Amino acid sequence: MNVISSSRFAVEVINIETDQKELIRSSGYESLYYGISWDRDYMYLGRRDLISGANSIEVLDLDLAYKDTLLQGHPALKDTHQIIVHDGTLWVTSCGNNAVVKLDPTKPREWNQMAVWYPTERYGDDYNHFNSIWFDDHKIYLIAHNKGASQLYVFEEGPDPQLVEITNMGMGAHNVAKSGGEVITFSSGDGYILTHTGRVINLHRNNYPRGVAIGDGFSIIGLSEHCTDRGVRHMERRGAVQLYTHTGAQKIVGGTHVKTIEMWKGMIFEVRGLDFPDYAHHGEPWRGRYGK
Repeated sequence: MNVISSSRFAVEVINIETDQKELIRSSGYESLYYGISWDRDYMYLGRRDLISGANSIEVLDLDLAYKDTLLQGHPALKDTHQIIVHDGTLWVTSCGNNAVVKLDPTKPREWNQMAVWYPTERYGDDYNHFNSIWFDDHKIYLIAHNKGASQLYVFEEGPDPQLVEITNMGMGAHNVAKSGGEVITFSSGDGYILTHTGRVINLHRNNYPRGVAIGDGFSIIGLSEHCTDRGVRHMERRGAVQLYTHTGAQKIVGGTHVKTIEMWKGMIFEVRGLDFPDYAHHGEPWRGRYGK
């Protein structure tokens, strides 16, 4: 059982059974890797250069080797966070522009194929810090971090997505998925999982959860140490991934804590399941190395 994780320092594959890790991309102190997603042929990594401030999407081939860079320094990308491939389109949260960028990854050089969606019609500044995006049952789910008190925005999917609901959900929230039929997010600032009904799901070692992969009968959660100093938090905060199992047919997050795999320094930004259907992603396992 393999997952891929991005952190302050690197992108790594972790074998959850053996605890073995392989470094796929190293960012050192020069960049941050955020979102991870893929289609049938390529994996896409969101990257922000800390020296130039430029954002981009790195492309890896089926062997997880570097192939290309998309949208290098393009103004549509500003403080890139989570990304997801949905119906052949790459959706990228651009927090700094208060926007979501939509790109056809098969036509990366044709900028006219790229669309920018402003969910609240506010742009040019980081108003809502839209950092997480997910699709389910013809709906688009967006987490608005708001640099504190957070909200879940739900839209009807379509050419012009219509807002149908806003729910207050947690502090410094990240990630959105369904757990046992309930919509959940990580209230990262509080250190626990929160459902749309207000139910709290505690974790083993409630630190700073961010990043989740949900399989059949288990979930894998990224966790980082709390750090109030924003200037050092990415650098000094240690990360880990935790495995939870549960009984029953429902796909849930949390449950019985099995193990915690410690990572090296650098907070965890994303966790995706590679060789199993990940219900917090798009459900299609990776076809390449370490995949199904």
